[in-house]
Amino acid sequence: MHQFGRLTDQDRQQQRDRNREQHTEAHARLTDHDRQQQRDRNREQHAKARARLTYPNRHQQLDHDREHHAEARARLTDRERQQERDRNREHHAQVRGQQALHIAACVPLLEFDEASVQVLDIGGRTAECQQCRATIWPDEAFRGHANLCCVKGRSYNCEAIFPILPPQPLRDLLTFELAPGARLPPATVSFRKHIRKYNSSLQMASSGINIQSPADGVSMIAIRGVVHHLLGPLAPPQGRPHQFAQLYIIDNEDAQVVARFATLGQGNVDLDRRTLQELQQMLLGSNLYVQRFVQAMDLPP
Repeated sequence: MHQFGRLTDQDRQQQRDRNREQHTEAHARLTDHDRQQQRDRNREQHAKARARLTYPNRHQQLDHDREHHAEARARLTDRERQQERDRNREHHAQVRGQQALHIAACVPLLEFDEASVQVLDIGGRTAECQQCRATIWPDEAFRGHANLCCVKGRSYNCEAIFPILPPQPLRDLLTFELAPGARLPPATVSFRKHIRKYNSSLQMASSGINIQSPADGVSMIAIRGVVHHLLGPLAPPQGRPHQFAQLYIIDNEDAQVVARFATLGQGNVDLDRRTLQELQQMLLGSNLYVQRFVQAMDLPP
């Protein structure tokens, strides 16, 4: 102690640096188990030392520790700081996991008797909607709730859906007038079954959607995320096939249909060529957006 008192500030700093290096080397040689034991001993010693301090001394010690820790952090390199963060993050995760296990262990489990659970049986779908012939549960028909399938027949009535009826042939394809023993034309049945493919072949923009439709159940399209549309240039680049709105600028209508079948690939086997051509003629003759797009090709550059 007397010899340390004769040291200069520079000598004291060098002595601290040597001690720190020795402690770091000794700490590096310890195993994980030895390090944990060393932390526990240091924690106990610090707790006993703090317990012996008076109230003013505790505040002084806290200030001293705070300054010491700030100086120690300032001397750390970026790599050492990152390692310290990783160790703290791992330690906190372990503590949180132990707390969760402790809470789970303290929650008493209630006795469960499966035989005491009341069985709720709603029966089978044995009833039938009088409008669309959908199979429904008996309670739905009894309570007059048979509107989930077809809104009591209004979903098959174009006049109840559209303020202005769609042009032909779409009107006939959508019209549903069920008579006892009557059957729909095969083209109409095929159109309703593959209506989304018809829509995809005639749409003017590419729909950027992530479809996750259920494998079973009611026919529907489940879209996950955000729907966006991609509209390319008026004409395709040199050597590239026509797509989407670009198909409408092909002069020959038969060539348009051929190009639409080509864009669908394997999906074109489900489409009727005559139905697709009639729908294409309908859009060219009555859809203002298609007409404006086609007229844009005739404008001077």
